[in-house]
Amino acid sequence: MDVKSNFGKTVLGYKVIGCNDDRPELKDQYNYAIVTLGQIKNPDFRKEMFHRLKKTGYKIPVIISSSSYVSKYSKIEEGTIIMHHAVINADVVIGNK
Repeated sequence: MDVKSNFGKTVLGYKVIGCNDDRPELKDQYNYAIVTLGQIKNPDFRKEMFHRLKKTGYKIPVIISSSSYVSKYSKIEEGTIIMHHAVINADVVIGNK
C-alpha cells in the first residue's frame, strides 16, 4: 500500500495495490501486511499504522535479513524487521509496547 497517487504504478519493482484507505478491502485478498515507512523523526505514525493493520485483522510477520545474526535465546515479536548485519544477542526482547 502506498499513497493514492501511486496506485497501479510500480515502485522499486513492486506494484502498488492500494493506499492506506484500502486496508479493509485488501484484507479480503491478503492476510499479511508489513509497515514500511521511510525515515521518520517520531515513531508514533509507524505505531499507529501497526495498530490499524492489527485492528483490520492482518497478521504482521517478523522479517529477518539472512545477513543478520539473531540469537535463538532472544525473543522477536510480531511486526519487527531485523535489517542487514544486525546482531541480536541472547536475552534481548524486541517488540511493541
